[in-house]
Amino acid sequence: MKLSWLRVLPPSLQARLEGRLLLQRLITNTGFLIIDRVIRLSFGLAVGIWLARYLGPEQFGLYNYALAYVSLFGAIASLGLDSIVVRDLVREPAVSAEALGTAFVLKLAASSATVWVMSFALFLLQPTDGALHSIVLIFGFALVLQAFDTIDFWFQAQIKSGSVVIVRNAAFVLMVMVKIGLIYWQAPLEAFVWAYTAEVALSAVGLLIVYQLHRQPLSAWRFRFARAKQMIRDAWPLALSGVAVMIYMRIDQIMLGRWLGNEAVGQYAAATRLVEVWYFIPTTIYSSVLPAIVAGKALGEAEYRKRLQRLFDLMAILAIAITVPTFALAGPLMQLLYGNDYSPSGPILAVLSLSLIFIFFGLAQSTWEVAEGYTQFGLWKRLAGAIVNILLNLWLLPLYGGLGAAIATVFSYAVAASLANVFYRQSWLVLKLQLSALMLVKHLRSSRQPG
Repeated sequence: MKLSWLRVLPPSLQARLEGRLLLQRLITNTGFLIIDRVIRLSFGLAVGIWLARYLGPEQFGLYNYALAYVSLFGAIASLGLDSIVVRDLVREPAVSAEALGTAFVLKLAASSATVWVMSFALFLLQPTDGALHSIVLIFGFALVLQAFDTIDFWFQAQIKSGSVVIVRNAAFVLMVMVKIGLIYWQAPLEAFVWAYTAEVALSAVGLLIVYQLHRQPLSAWRFRFARAKQMIRDAWPLALSGVAVMIYMRIDQIMLGRWLGNEAVGQYAAATRLVEVWYFIPTTIYSSVLPAIVAGKALGEAEYRKRLQRLFDLMAILAIAITVPTFALAGPLMQLLYGNDYSPSGPILAVLSLSLIFIFFGLAQSTWEVAEGYTQFGLWKRLAGAIVNILLNLWLLPLYGGLGAAIATVFSYAVAASLANVFYRQSWLVLKLQLSALMLVKHLRSSRQPG
């Protein structure tokens, strides 16, 4: 990321100016991403709640059951390439056309094959549920279109997310208006699924346009088999990690739907929406700081660890600040936002809010895993979390229903984000960073108490 005019300056001054320029770009980039997420938070949550009220727990549960099912396969379709491609673009900007072209072909082929596989699997599992088959297929179209998200990797590597934010928010706001119209005209459930897919299509077209406007011709993209092999070799642990993450994020809804019906899924999904709405914070921070963490590795161990500790400190403070009020106000919040039909979701929301600290820590640790090349460890700890989630769901779902699923989810996140670090010597550093971050939060809370 060196700028040519800086090279005439003394090395020490050059390094300081580069650091300041990088910091300014990080702040600007993070600001754009936060604006993007705030818009989605405000409009998306409002329309999502309205949609849940309109559809009712049964239909809302069917919608989320289908989305959870597709999400499991979507993790496979992504091939875990996202962070790997951004890393390669930061390290080797001269081969960006080859890296992007190869990643696009891989993602397009994988997503197309995934749609066929998941449709066939659904036919074997639930051959008579025509409505579910239709909804899953429509969501599948969106899965294929997400291959164009490859363009976003270039903007992430350049720490220039402004154009992407504008494009995606334009598509999002337009579809919000469409969904409001569909609710007003009392449209069927399938219409809202098509609106979801239309948003992905509009975003893909917008990304193509802004990429061309930045004088980055799509025609320059090239697929190279050797790079494809290297990408898959580097990314397969991340791909399986993504599958594991989707398992312990979505398997509870699938198991609820299979055992207790769509209404139970609707109750549970309503609570998860109020927790997942905060995921934009750690994912935004992750996207913005990943290039800086990777670059910090080359600046020395002291600077590298300092950047990591600041990241974990920030994640801990933000997670606790959200968890405490959400846990305390869970019942009234569900009643106020969703109405009487969703009142059983209050305890579920309270329990799920406890998972936020592990979600924030998990994404912070992902930067360390990418920078160090410990993606296989990331795979094993997420697989451990997925196994814990499935086993706990088998035990707790028959006893406590949706509340049991929430308890299983929190424990599985704790395993994947923190407890697994005990069993891997290299990750003791991360465990120390996490504990230091929690001690900082404790110190800040005690310092605010009077006397």
